[in-house]
Amino acid sequence: MSAVSHLEFLQVGKKISVTGFLGIENFRVLLAAIHGLVHKQGYDDIVLDFSDCTAAFPGAMLPVCAACLAHQKAGVRFSLVLPTDPKLNKLFLDTNWAYLIDAAQTETLYRGYLQVPATKFVNYEEQGRLVDRVIEAVLKSVPGFAREDLEALEWCFSEITDNVLNHAKSPIGGLVQLSNRSNVRRIEFAVCDFGDGIPRTLKPSHPEIHEDYDALSWAIREGVTRDTDVGQGNGLFGSSELCSGSGGFINIQSGKGSLLKSAIGTRLRNEKIPLMGTLIDGCISYAFPGELAKALKFQVSGSDFLSLRYELEEQVPRIVVRDEVGSVGARLGAAPIRIKALNLLSMAKIEQVAVDFVGVPLISSSFADEALGKLAALLGLETFQARVQVLNANQTVVGLINRAIQQRLALPDRVIR
Repeated sequence: MSAVSHLEFLQVGKKISVTGFLGIENFRVLLAAIHGLVHKQGYDDIVLDFSDCTAAFPGAMLPVCAACLAHQKAGVRFSLVLPTDPKLNKLFLDTNWAYLIDAAQTETLYRGYLQVPATKFVNYEEQGRLVDRVIEAVLKSVPGFAREDLEALEWCFSEITDNVLNHAKSPIGGLVQLSNRSNVRRIEFAVCDFGDGIPRTLKPSHPEIHEDYDALSWAIREGVTRDTDVGQGNGLFGSSELCSGSGGFINIQSGKGSLLKSAIGTRLRNEKIPLMGTLIDGCISYAFPGELAKALKFQVSGSDFLSLRYELEEQVPRIVVRDEVGSVGARLGAAPIRIKALNLLSMAKIEQVAVDFVGVPLISSSFADEALGKLAALLGLETFQARVQVLNANQTVVGLINRAIQQRLALPDRVIR
């Protein structure tokens, strides 16, 4: 039995049992055990038992998922024993870790707006959809987000995920996971691949790099790239500046190298166990509007998500309720409608936004109040009537919305025109 930073694992035959805390400081131990079962002992049917695991985090789990996916392509099958702790059991399912490790598990049906479950991308079309999904999650969950900050965030995720497709040569593509911690106003994300890794990629064109951690240090310098024909070397530089400059951090792991950069400085070291591919585990704070764009330290150019998705349409941009939320029967599910409408009206170059209730036969009074009653109160009735359209709502839904706005504003008259 081995123990590293509260992690213990026991290997018996083809089974690895994980006990305790699995974090970014000790996940390499588990990867080494999996590697040994496959390449040294020749097992092609492996059991990963997390029943006694007490905590697990994206920065640790995404490399484990990536390794399992890569071995699956070579014919190895993994069976997963889920944690017995109910919350952790649900986390494995909701985040998609269970499905990525063990194909017999069910792919997540999570439809919340504060998380993007671990998702694989293998081409630029899938990468584009993932980046759009990240930006949509922010639009629906972060009120008062500045447009320049949204552009900086979009640039960061586009660059990091593009690096996977452009440089990594990963047989599985890449994995992305995101959590929006709205209570502390920060976004936590992880991006992982199973490719060549940063040291192996940079060393041939930079012979002055000797240690793997040196390669990571070079990778976050402005203008450093393996090949100027396929990149300008701004991706990891800008992303590291965005994370650390906003008050967050970026943790980059590749080969034997480990780099942690935050506002207080940069820590570099070599690990004993190598990591195949690259892991980027980061945190971006959005506590102060406009600070993300400043932290990026250079102007973002090119079309952004809002201009492509909402500002080029001839018709009024629509927020289709049934596509945005999982339930119209509770107050909690309505907040994304209000927040997204407010963000679009304040950030996008549009005069109006439409809330479309197509295919929605009934909503709860609390949903109507949270989505449109509060929206009318925040905008003021005159502005609400001028800038917000309600489309395809039946008579019952219209009545519930009108009553919610009237009660919220204490108005006796009909509201929706």
